[in-house]
Amino acid sequence: MLGLRKSLIVISLVLFCGVVNAQNIKKPKLVVGVVLENFNPDYLLKYSNQFTEGGFSRLVNEGVYFKNAYYPYFYSQTGVDQATISSGTTPSVHGIISHAWYNRLSKKAVDNVTERSISTDVTEMMRNYSPKKMLVKTVGDDLKLMNSFSRVFGVAMNAESSIMSAGHSADAAFWFNHARGEWTSSSYYMDSLSNWTKVYNKHLNLQYILRRGWNPLAMETTVAKSNLNYSSNFSHNLIKEFERNGSYRIIKATPYANSLVTEFAKNLIVNENLGRDNDSDILNISYSFLDYKCDDFSSYCDEKIDVLYRLDSELASLFKFIDEQVGLDNVLVVVTVSQSMVAAPEELIKRKLPGGYFDSFRAISLLKSYLNITYGSGDWIAGYDSQQIYLNRELIERRELKLRDVQDIVVDFLIQFTGINKVVSANSLSNGRFDNGVEKLIHESFNQKRSGDVLYSLFPSWINKLSDREDYVAKYSYRTKVPMFWYYKGIEHKVVNDRVSLLDIAPTMSEILEIPESQTMTGSVISL
Repeated sequence: MLGLRKSLIVISLVLFCGVVNAQNIKKPKLVVGVVLENFNPDYLLKYSNQFTEGGFSRLVNEGVYFKNAYYPYFYSQTGVDQATISSGTTPSVHGIISHAWYNRLSKKAVDNVTERSISTDVTEMMRNYSPKKMLVKTVGDDLKLMNSFSRVFGVAMNAESSIMSAGHSADAAFWFNHARGEWTSSSYYMDSLSNWTKVYNKHLNLQYILRRGWNPLAMETTVAKSNLNYSSNFSHNLIKEFERNGSYRIIKATPYANSLVTEFAKNLIVNENLGRDNDSDILNISYSFLDYKCDDFSSYCDEKIDVLYRLDSELASLFKFIDEQVGLDNVLVVVTVSQSMVAAPEELIKRKLPGGYFDSFRAISLLKSYLNITYGSGDWIAGYDSQQIYLNRELIERRELKLRDVQDIVVDFLIQFTGINKVVSANSLSNGRFDNGVEKLIHESFNQKRSGDVLYSLFPSWINKLSDREDYVAKYSYRTKVPMFWYYKGIEHKVVNDRVSLLDIAPTMSEILEIPESQTMTGSVISL
């Protein structure tokens, strides 16, 4: 009996040590979360010998490098992914299923961060923007609940990336208002911009960026050209684009967007006194790879490689600044990727690899005709977006049809199209059990109140054919496996090849910050 008791004590101690492993890491004064949007993970290997010591090389060689982190759902998009990272759960729970979706009550498409379908507000403070559509708390929200003196901020070029990473109770989410050419926030967070933000905007010299144009970094730096791998020179006249559109949006499609993010984040750290006391703060930053023009360039073109080189320098500059202001010994840095860059089908076909474009507009048009033939003339499709089809439920009810039967008819029709891999009805997703495969990924992207009646997925390497190349709602990444880095004093360098869910970031941060884990988090604490 005594031997059994001793054994139980030993087992309990082992289990206890395993649980508190993350808590043995000193609570940081500042947590910096970095998301790289539209980043190509293959760059880390292909261009590893051309990175600066303080940027990607620091993360790869000194941090914990998870090579096979992944989003456990199918529709990976910016904004959606930030909501997942910050909340520690899937779109099926946090409710941000896409950039936008069809609202059955208003019978209109709604944006994930605006209070109306299209916001035309271009004043200093943006009204109508908030995280209200996110149905759960974030790590930052939990931190603020535990300690009102802690500060939480989000910084990105686009509103949804900043807002979804900052959360409900954040002190502010900042993004770039390209219509006015300045940094802004929402009246949800504050009544007016802080004085330091107004001063910063006043001295923001965007005309200099436009006049400078965009040329290879090798033409602007003392770094030897042999260290930077370009196949040829390029030159982009930004003034012409600015004059054509009358806004500063073109800057988002250049590497200078990331420079703006870095410099604003630095000023925020100083002016908001982040990391200066024992009340832990959070700063979430999103960098982008050419934003709305990402698909205009091939994966390994000189422009994208130039963005990579400059982003590496931006990270090195940010880390150096944080070290000078706060001390990296006091800062936890977590870096990962959202909506990974994928190769265009023409690039794959050129190399005799499978791939193609799916013409969703043609498919929907044929589906409408098929439903008219089957059930009689009517507007059977209420809405369509993000590979989700919303049926006209009022019409189905008036015709005394069963919704489940119509959903099944649509499923059987769509699966015949070349390029479509899986089609699943909302009825199946609501009532069925999916333990693995594509159906499981679709299920984790499905929210019963917000998702469509029928959801479909394309084969890997197939993407939607867009009538508008800037249709951000229809864009997503099928590449859900991404790198993830944790960098902090006390965390030893190692490379982890095991699969680790991105849902695990939030609960791990909660444990390190010594705050309760939100009940809606479905991830687990990572062993660092």
